Amino acid sequence: MEDAKVLEFINKHHEESYKDHVRKQIKKKKFYIIQDIILILAILTIVYVLGNIIYQESQNAVKRCVKLGHTYNYCLKDSQ
Repeated sequence: MEDAKVLEFINKHHEESYKDHVRKQIKKKKFYIIQDIILILAILTIVYVLGNIIYQESQNAVKRCVKLGHTYNYCLKDSQ
């Protein structure tokens, strides 16, 4: 009789511990998914910003070239 109570207590504790472990793993997985999404968005933002900076610099270079008296087509060839 004592053994049954002890085994029941151990089993109950084991089930609670396992459920807690599963909950922690699910939370950890959600955290990593959110972290990955944020990382991807950050990389895309950096690529967009750098692309925009390069575009603006090339537009400014073409404008400066045209101000120097060259044709627009000549300046486009130089900026590429």
